[in-house]
Amino acid sequence: MTNISTYTKYLPSVLWSPETDPSLFLARTLRIFEHILTGIPADAEAMQAQATIVSASQNRIEVSSAMEANQFQSGDLLNIVGTKEQVWVKSISNTEIFLTNSLKSSYSEGKLRLNADNSLAKTIEKIPQLFNPWRTPPEFLPWLASWLALEFQPEWSEYQQRKFISEILLIYQQRGLKPGLLTYLDIYAATGEKPRIVIDDGEAVLRAKLTTDGAVQLKTVAYSRVVGNVAMLLHPTAIAVDRDNNYIIADQGGEVENQDQWKPALWKISSTGEITYQSSNPLPVPQPIYSGDEIKNPTAVVVDQQNRYYLLSVGDRTSRPGSAISSFSASPGSINAVINQSTTPTLPAINPVDMVLGTETQTSKQFIVLDRGSHRGSSATKIIVVSTDPLAVEEHILTTVVEPTALARDVMTGQLIIADAKEPSRSNSPFSAADLLRVDPNNNWSVTSLLGNLTLEQNPLIFPTGLVWESPQSLLICDTGVRERIVDDNSNRHRAEPAAIYRVDLSQTPPKITQITNQRKLVHPTKIAIDRQGYLLVTDRGSAYNIQGQEREWRARANEFGVVVLFSQQRPTSRDQRNKIRFEIANVIDQQKPGHTFWWMRSL
Repeated sequence: MTNISTYTKYLPSVLWSPETDPSLFLARTLRIFEHILTGIPADAEAMQAQATIVSASQNRIEVSSAMEANQFQSGDLLNIVGTKEQVWVKSISNTEIFLTNSLKSSYSEGKLRLNADNSLAKTIEKIPQLFNPWRTPPEFLPWLASWLALEFQPEWSEYQQRKFISEILLIYQQRGLKPGLLTYLDIYAATGEKPRIVIDDGEAVLRAKLTTDGAVQLKTVAYSRVVGNVAMLLHPTAIAVDRDNNYIIADQGGEVENQDQWKPALWKISSTGEITYQSSNPLPVPQPIYSGDEIKNPTAVVVDQQNRYYLLSVGDRTSRPGSAISSFSASPGSINAVINQSTTPTLPAINPVDMVLGTETQTSKQFIVLDRGSHRGSSATKIIVVSTDPLAVEEHILTTVVEPTALARDVMTGQLIIADAKEPSRSNSPFSAADLLRVDPNNNWSVTSLLGNLTLEQNPLIFPTGLVWESPQSLLICDTGVRERIVDDNSNRHRAEPAAIYRVDLSQTPPKITQITNQRKLVHPTKIAIDRQGYLLVTDRGSAYNIQGQEREWRARANEFGVVVLFSQQRPTSRDQRNKIRFEIANVIDQQKPGHTFWWMRSL
């Protein structure tokens, strides 16, 4: 056994003294707790536990005092200093120590001490490891979990059990909050299936202060919500910034069961999230710049030098084309057509995905529209240049662009940057990454790949939806992380990774791509912009759950949130595996969600 605890010197003599505790039981027991609390190695004290030999022969050793003898106990391995004699203690009586085996020699003097390899000392030395979730033996994990009121699920692996024990206190502190729920669900992101799990609680507009080094932290500027019968930012799809640093946001709207359709709208909010309200009975309601089916399926918004707002919309997707560019003033209520299907000429865009401003003067403007086409061979990808006063249209076919998703314009050179998500392979491999293409209008609209030479490890882009220039040699990109095409048995997405914001450094050859967000706040980012104070802005349209042909708009309901679980074809899973993980996730959410809330799971 180790020496007596140093804590004994702090005890009054009425509680402890060598005379009142001749076996030193309390002194030795306190030493165990001293080691647990201080971490002082047990061996350090064990080497000090020694006694003076009076006589020693066969299976008996007599030492100079009972107090020296009581430093040891049954089961200790003893060593006679200066010899190779090692013996085990059987029992102790007063000054005599009886051994389990006989000594090889007899001794009339010398020193007796605990062996450095004493098993009891080493057992004490390992005690702190029992409380370390990453070092404790597997059989101790349920015992350690019981200290924290944690009950293991039968399906959890040893790694999952250790990870939960190590993080459960933080989870308890955040119980009922989104960060705590995500921390709990992180356990499934570490499995071999590694599903993409996000929580949609209506964070519609997010903002971050840009730094050239390190990650940025997204903070929510505006949530989706319903006031009266008006839905605010239900599914925002585009954002721009006016000269007063107001955020101009296009909202796709949606449908709610047994209620009217929430119409598409154009909103103006301040940089602090404030909006305009109009009088109504009984309470004021939010007032958009405009709301109506004329702007159905909006995909881009821009602001000109005169502080007028322009919106690009696809129209009704069931009847093509229905695209239009509309203009709005800062005051709510008015809409004017720049070009649509009733003007001459009409807007020939079949499936426009983005728009930027070209050259502009006091009397005329140029709009550059990126059209994805029909993807069925009848309509190719193209750039459409719309000029006003007089109204004119130019079309430029881009034969090498496969899946255009976003557009940016270099105001210094007039060149365009197009994000191309490519076409996913119909086989399990290879998995292609998205590309950035430079289009030069001054060189016969030539197209040059910027990321074509990067490997998958160097290029994490999957489905970029928004581009913005941070500087002349730096692009920021928001990426959904998901390929919408479904393969396998209609449950595994081609690729499903966390949504993120990336910085692309074009000053290097090849360009370097760096992820600058690590939070799992993004569900389905749509567009990004930089405001006049240098902050990065992101719109997130979130998700919805289709129940028998009807969308469950949890963003339009009080105290509801959605959980989106997607599996990737890069990590193939069976139907049984996916159902098992969904069931486990559902159990976690039911236990950890805020008590007053309802939730829905979307898993495809």
